[in-house]
Amino acid sequence: MKKLIALFFALALAVSAASCESMTIDEFCYYYGYGHIEVTKSGAPAMSIIYLAEDHTCYYLTEMFNKEAPVFGRAYVGTWELMADGSIFAQVGENATRTLKPSVMNTLVDVETLEVFSSFDALMR
Repeated sequence: MKKLIALFFALALAVSAASCESMTIDEFCYYYGYGHIEVTKSGAPAMSIIYLAEDHTCYYLTEMFNKEAPVFGRAYVGTWELMADGSIFAQVGENATRTLKPSVMNTLVDVETLEVFSSFDALMR
């Protein structure tokens, strides 16, 4: 009986992962922002947030801190496009881009750095 229950849960997990895998950015991105936070060895965070609007505007901000104050930050309004392979090419600075791949559990993964951007709800007014 335990094996049957374990098999049931394994199948349920596989089906839910497969359904998330098949989602495209057009189906969910406009209702979420995506964020990534790293904590440095000193304990200070570096944070990045991206919002991909339906009109293909890309809103991006990033901030790095040390223990006392912010040390680097910038914000940029660029554009994004959906590529043939399902990835997202986003202009996040004058000379900076990110290529993001939609992944499971409503996340975006930067294909170059492997940073995972987790989704959070955008309040639509």
